[in-house]
Amino acid sequence: MYAGTRLPCDGLPEIVLFGRSNAGKSMLINRLAHNAGLARVAKAPGKTRYRHFFRFGDLFYLVDLPGYGFSSVSKTEKASWGKLVDDSIKDRPTLAGGILVVDARRPSTELDHDLVQWWQAKAARTLFIVASKADKLTHQEVTTLRDELPRLYEIAEDRWYIVSKDSSSAVDALRRAVIDSAKTWKALSS
Repeated sequence: MYAGTRLPCDGLPEIVLFGRSNAGKSMLINRLAHNAGLARVAKAPGKTRYRHFFRFGDLFYLVDLPGYGFSSVSKTEKASWGKLVDDSIKDRPTLAGGILVVDARRPSTELDHDLVQWWQAKAARTLFIVASKADKLTHQEVTTLRDELPRLYEIAEDRWYIVSKDSSSAVDALRRAVIDSAKTWKALSS
């Protein structure tokens, strides 16, 4: 599996992964790849500062983008991250889809909703929403979240997933959906 920051030029589809800092993106990458040490999981938010490409065989790249909402960096650095994220979406002809990772324990923010609208306007590709860290919620909170997600993000039920450190079925379902998205993109772009 390739992991690096250089822009690939082999034509494989790319699925971008974005979300608030410390939402669980690295954990999700590791779970999708079946490799606990692939993406470094940091205790402090805001450690991802570049795009990182993780190649999943001959299927697709998962592109980890810097998190948003982290306040301990300069305005200049935040602006450069914003441009990097924008360029990753509007200027990549191999963009096949995206995954927005939200922390299941945190309320949905206006920024999250703006990002979904921005994605739909700029990318017009399949978007999956993953609520991570569900293992830190009670059963009732997970049930409530399951009911609220489609309404909060106005997204079809087959496009959102609730994952925890123990939920292999949700991660497996997401992996299959991402692979299907990449294969569809390849078929349509051939």
